[in-house]
Amino acid sequence: MIPLLSILFLILLGATADGLNFADQKTIGHALEAVEILGLMTLPVIIGLKKWKPIILFVVAYTLIRFALFGYIFNAVSGLPWDYIGVVDPVDKLMELFKAPAHGILFARVVFLAAGVSIPIKYL
Repeated sequence: MIPLLSILFLILLGATADGLNFADQKTIGHALEAVEILGLMTLPVIIGLKKWKPIILFVVAYTLIRFALFGYIFNAVSGLPWDYIGVVDPVDKLMELFKAPAHGILFARVVFLAAGVSIPIKYL
């Protein structure tokens, strides 16, 4: 359970940092980004991931959960609408390319969140 909570915390920290930077609160935003990067570098060691398979599963879980939650947290912190899709981020460009409706994107993110949460619960 600790790996899952740690991953969720780091994603929350990163999205909040990016949202604060976007909203011109760069001092706090950069400080939170530094803590996020430190956490990403040390967390696998702290939770005892010593072989390649658990490390790869950690990266996959982090990526899936980040894809699912990051945009919504970023939008909330920066004061944008919850379903806002930007034009710079590669993930946003991909969603814009497919012209996915908001409910379709939400469904995809729920699926990615479920997959990402299940990995640390079962394997880490």
